[in-house]
Amino acid sequence: MKLLALVIPFVFLALPLMAQEPVLPYSTESVQQFLAKNRAEKTPSIVLYNFDIESG
Repeated sequence: MKLLALVIPFVFLALPLMAQEPVLPYSTESVQQFLAKNRAEKTPSIVLYNFDIESG
């Protein structure tokens, strides 16, 4: 019974994550295109910039 009580909430939390299609913006388009597409779809977006050239 304890195992079932742990598994059920985990499944309900994992289902929305599996239902979403992963977005990989930089493999296919520029930052500006990514932001424009998300504005059109009214999807929130966060862009992180890496200014450390040594780490890539």
